[in-house]
Amino acid sequence: MLGYRVLLVDDEPDGAEALARLLEMEGCTTLVATSAPDALAKIEDFTPLCVLLDLNMPNMTGTELAAALRAKYEADVILIAITGYDSESAQARSARDEGVDYVMTKPVDVQRLLQILGIRP
Repeated sequence: MLGYRVLLVDDEPDGAEALARLLEMEGCTTLVATSAPDALAKIEDFTPLCVLLDLNMPNMTGTELAAALRAKYEADVILIAITGYDSESAQARSARDEGVDYVMTKPVDVQRLLQILGIRP
């Protein structure tokens, strides 16, 4: 799906920017936020179809952000949690409980991400 709008939320901007560039090469429109509050501020004007969010962020975790986004957007946005921990960790299970659709471990498997987004078979 060309033009897929993706918001990347990670307190480590270098990794988020690199992933954003890869997604842009696939035709996506991306925006990077460096914290959950930054994401909540930016999302109003961006209206993404997908949010990739780091689970381990200071001040407001990715799980808390997922809960806030799911409450606001219900099923209108795909939430993909990204974690440095195992995708079956307690943190990942908690994120799923808050409405995260997918959990991916770092480094992100770009091919799998493109499949989830329907960009690649």
